[in-house]
Amino acid sequence: MGSDVHLTLAPDKRTVVWATEETTGCWSVTHVSPATVIARVPRHAVEGACLLEMRQLVRAALPADPAAASVRIGQLLDERDTEQRVLRDVLQQVQEGNAESPKSCMAG
Repeated sequence: MGSDVHLTLAPDKRTVVWATEETTGCWSVTHVSPATVIARVPRHAVEGACLLEMRQLVRAALPADPAAASVRIGQLLDERDTEQRVLRDVLQQVQEGNAESPKSCMAG
């Protein structure tokens, strides 16, 4: 991520401590999800040792019980599938020049 960024796993919170050096010796610190870390890592970098670290990071953020971890992975994959489906649909609309106002499925 760069010499001005330090990542530390916080297994008790199932998060990653993301520290960024703002100025020499002055760091800003936030807790982020493993998904955030993965999203911020350049795609081309997620191979070899980096891929191994990502696997460890994701596994540490999941429940310890293998069955519960499997269920959670299924939930996460379903969420990502839905997100990708919606993004592809919006992309298609944008490419077709469809500027129509979206109808809300959340309107009550």
